[in-house]
Amino acid sequence: MVYKLVEQLKASGFKIATVKFMERSPGIDINDKETCLHRKAGADITIASGLSETAVLRKVEQRESLLQLLDYIPEDVDYVICEGVDDGNIPRIVAVRERSEIEDYVNRMTIAISGIVAGESFTHKLPVVDVTKDPENLARIVRSENLSLRTTHPNESVQDDRGA
Repeated sequence: MVYKLVEQLKASGFKIATVKFMERSPGIDINDKETCLHRKAGADITIASGLSETAVLRKVEQRESLLQLLDYIPEDVDYVICEGVDDGNIPRIVAVRERSEIEDYVNRMTIAISGIVAGESFTHKLPVVDVTKDPENLARIVRSENLSLRTTHPNESVQDDRGA
């Protein structure tokens, strides 16, 4: 779901950042690759730079909070799309496999329901969007909720009031 939403928002000219909380993986480095060996040897920070991307790997005692991670994101980003983040204070799109899971995840900040369940025919008080069939609709919902970090479209002039 996230990549479809990112594609749609990018196609509209927005700058996007993503945050992924990985629950099933203790780390992101691959065993026995050079960067992993650097870290096992004791490097506090390892920077891996390829031809088209750069990754900074830091050892942390515990997972950094969403608020801490947002500090890494430049101010010119319009939307931050988070996956696997369980923070009740940010707008969310609930993506679930079965209808029985919906109410476990829906809260006052939920703006839509998606995931495998969206392929079924049912109604809910929130919009239900099958992002595989209608990704533009999900992007339209996000845009209509005025969730952008910036209040104008990328093609319009921008005045940054964050420092005020």
